[in-house]
Amino acid sequence: MNSYLLLCFLDNQEYFTIPRGLYTQLDDQEVPRQYLMAGSVMITVPVLLLFFIFERYLVGGLTAGSVKG
Repeated sequence: MNSYLLLCFLDNQEYFTIPRGLYTQLDDQEVPRQYLMAGSVMITVPVLLLFFIFERYLVGGLTAGSVKG
């Protein structure tokens, strides 16, 4: 799904995704860049950890459906 479209449909703050919530911090006041970068790292690190944990299952599932022989 297009990220821009997702941002357009999320009008209620209760349903904001984490990047959208971080983006709304820019509207309220001037936020120092180091805080925004720290927030971006805090968003990215758990996603990367989950990817590396479940990577073998992803590769196994992709290769299970391949045509052999």
